Amino acid sequence: SFSLIKSIVKRKFVCVEVYDLMEKIEKLLVRSHSPQVRALCSQVLLVFFLDYPLGEKRLQRHLRSLFANFDYEYEEGRIAAYDMVYTIITKFPVELLDAQFELFFFPLVSKLVSDSSHNCRLRVGTALQALLKETGDQSQNSAVDFCVKWLEGGNLMLQRTACQVIGMMVDSG
Repeated sequence: SFSLIKSIVKRKFVCVEVYDLMEKIEKLLVRSHSPQVRALCSQVLLVFFLDYPLGEKRLQRHLRSLFANFDYEYEEGRIAAYDMVYTIITKFPVELLDAQFELFFFPLVSKLVSDSSHNCRLRVGTALQALLKETGDQSQNSAVDFCVKWLEGGNLMLQRTACQVIGMMVDSG
């Protein structure tokens, strides 16, 4: 059934039901206990995000839905969401990443310091580092600007976060 869905998406058969189906697959990606099902969901979603006709608002809605899964109660589900976001970051064209930079940046930065699982924080760090590496100069300058503001503020948690993000920017080259 996943191969049929993937074929429909690849053929760009546009109808409301496909968008609704992708929302269900986004949920299944994190809620399934089967690694095979999560992998199939990830493959279908990647084809959807890369090839299916998505306007900016619809793309943002689906990405926000994926980011909402960062709060899923079980670690394996959150890891699946983080891994999916990493894959999207590494496959999206730079122009699209730059256009959606803040939409990716803030949820990842938030979870870098707030996820209770060490494994999840590692995955978030990998995704965030990929985002900082794959984006253009304007997005990277925005990240620096946010970090400077956080460092200048009095919030110790934000200062620590800024230091982590700056370290990732240095590491990502």
